[in-house]
Parts: sequence; C-alpha cells; structure tokens
Amino acid sequence: MSDQAPLFARQPIYDNQLKLYGYELLFRPVEDIFSNDVDGDAATSQVIINAFTEIDFDAMLGHKPAFVNFTRNWLKETPPFPVDQIVVEVLEDIEVDDALIADIRRLSQQGFSIALDDFVLTEKTEPLLALADIVKMDVLGTTGDCLIETLDTLKEYPLKLLAEKVEDHDMFHKCKELGFHYYQGFFLSKPENVKGKPLQSSQLAILNIISALQRPDITIEEVESLVSQDPALSYKTLKLINSPSIGIQQNVTSVNRAIGLLGLDQIKRWASIISLTKLTSKGDILFLEALFRAKMCEEIAIRGKLREPEMYFTVGLFSMLDVFLDKPISEVLEKLPLAQPLKVAIEHKKGLAGNILNLVLIHQRGQWEKIPWLALKEKVNIDDKIVEDSQLAAIGWSQEIFGAAIS
Repeated sequence: MSDQAPLFARQPIYDNQLKLYGYELLFRPVEDIFSNDVDGDAATSQVIINAFTEIDFDAMLGHKPAFVNFTRNWLKETPPFPVDQIVVEVLEDIEVDDALIADIRRLSQQGFSIALDDFVLTEKTEPLLALADIVKMDVLGTTGDCLIETLDTLKEYPLKLLAEKVEDHDMFHKCKELGFHYYQGFFLSKPENVKGKPLQSSQLAILNIISALQRPDITIEEVESLVSQDPALSYKTLKLINSPSIGIQQNVTSVNRAIGLLGLDQIKRWASIISLTKLTSKGDILFLEALFRAKMCEEIAIRGKLREPEMYFTVGLFSMLDVFLDKPISEVLEKLPLAQPLKVAIEHKKGLAGNILNLVLIHQRGQWEKIPWLALKEKVNIDDKIVEDSQLAAIGWSQEIFGAAIS
C-alpha cells in the first residue's frame, strides 16, 4: 500500500422527497486496511485535516453538509471549520458523563449541528436529546417494539430523526410512516420489487435510442439522425456539449458539427448520458450516481493504464439501468447490443471491467477490507492512490456534468 492520506467514502443521506440532504464521510487510514485495530483519534484528525487542506471539500460533497464521526478527544476540541459544513456525530460507544454533556453543549452553542449516532435510549443517554439536532437510529438492528418506544420519546424533542441501514424500498416507506425525516442506506441503489410492471412507452423509446447508440457498427449519419429526430435529446445534447464542462471554444449548433469536433464516440457518450436523464422519474440523484460510477471506473482504467478505458465508463454508466427501470438487469441488458464481456461485467461483476465496477461499489460502502489490494497491485498495478485520485476526479466531473445536463 502506498503512503497516502486516508481512504474516503461518501454515504448519501436523503430527505423525505428522496433528495440529497448530505453525506456521511467515512474514512480509514491506509495502514489500517488490514487491521481491525484502528486509532480513531488519529483517523478522525487525518480525515478532517486532509479534507479541508488538500481536497476541495465543497466539490467533494456537492455543497452539502458532511456528517463526521467524532471521537471523545475530538469532542473536547473546537474544530476550526465552518459550522455549516460539519455535522458532529457523537458515537454510540462514548461514555456519557457530565464532561461529555458539557463538551457537546459547547459545540452546539458555537453553532455546530449535533447528531447522535446509533442512538439507544437509556437513562444515561436521554440527557443528550436536549442537545441534539439529529438522532440516527439503526432501523435494521432495532426490534419493532423498541423502535416504537424510542420514537415516542424522541418525538417529545425538537429534533430530526434519521433512519440508518435502510436496505430496501419497503423499509424506506415504513420509516417514513413512522415519522423519520432522513434516510441512509443503499435502498436507492436497488430496483423496486414491482412484479409485472411494464415499461412505459416513453421509457421504451429512450431505451431504444440508448440501444441504437451502443451498436458498434452505427454510422455517423445514423447517430446524427437518431439524435436530431428527438428535439429534446438534440437540444439537451448540444446544450451539454456547449457547456463550460466540455470546454469547446466555439458555439456548436448542430449534431453534425459536434461529431466533427468531438468524434463519434464522444457524441454517443453525451447522447447516452442525456438519454439517461429522461429514463426514470425517481429523481436526479440516481443520474448523479450513474455518472459517478461511470467516471470512477474510467478513471481507474486510465490511471491503471488499462486498455479501452471507455469500456469501463460504459459498464459503470449502465450498471444502474435495473434501478432506473425497476427491472432485473439481465432483462434490461437483453435489449442492449453490448459486447458479451460488458454484459457479464455489469450483471455478474466478472472479468476485469466487472472487477473494477465491483471495486467502485465496495469502495463506496467504505468496505475497504474487502478490496483485494495486493492482487490489484500485482495483476494490474492499481493501488489505493489510483483509487482515491480516481474517486476525487469522478466526484468533480460528475458534479459538473450533472449540473450541465439537468439545467
């Protein structure tokens, strides 16, 4: 492993409308990847200092608040950071005493938002509720009766409730009915189980366009005709191409001119991206996630000097089509003329492209101990620095393209 700053991951937090509210910032010192004995204070110090001194923190979090786990020693300090960017998470294993209550009260008075992590209601923890802005509850690991009893007490306080480990859409809806305000988990990265739900005619039309754009033998004339015949697709594709994010120094007014300037493959990419924005009504956050996956896969391939990095982009971009359409990924892939290795990579996470996609997914969950770092280094010369640099590049790129594509 290289001598680098901690590994970062962001876990999104959503509101009741499934709009992005913020991120929990996860971290792990590189030297502790193979060890369960993590120095929490050192890790927290590293992640916060690194985030605010070496990384564009606003860009990394999309100008959303960052939930950061604070150890006991860090709670004694006043973090030298803007109060509107950090939500101080008080870990559940910190002993509650008068000194802790005093430290939390001081941070709250200084303007920091306070969140109680994995909160369990006891006689000792109840005094913390008067100081908290947000209470996080593990809804997967809490029994129904205990959850209801705790919620009844929490609703007596002017605070927000955050459900952790929301693993499917049914659980999200149940938590919403119980009065939670925010949700953290990977339920949005899974398709809803809607048996027999047919694709809408508009979705079929868009999927047909995406499918045609993936044909390896498609001609320039066919791409121009395909994009131009859909006024909305043509307009939005040209708008994206003319945005500062793409960096063309002249105004492009036709698909033909765009192909001449950027090449066929780039136009296919941008038209596919714009098509994805119209494929689901679930919200923009899925589109942002697909962009991030695509770019991080491609960046790892580029930095790792792998062949055909654009293939890795395609694998990442289409890895969420099952979520967009609430259909099994195998059923969706049948409609796309992708090469078989790409389909295997997307559906089964097999082959080199599939391994890179799986690496990105594991990294997003902060499960770094599951990444075969030594094998990656030996086989394809990919290490933690390449992964972290790729993540930061993907975050910045996806935010830019997201903003340009949906504006």
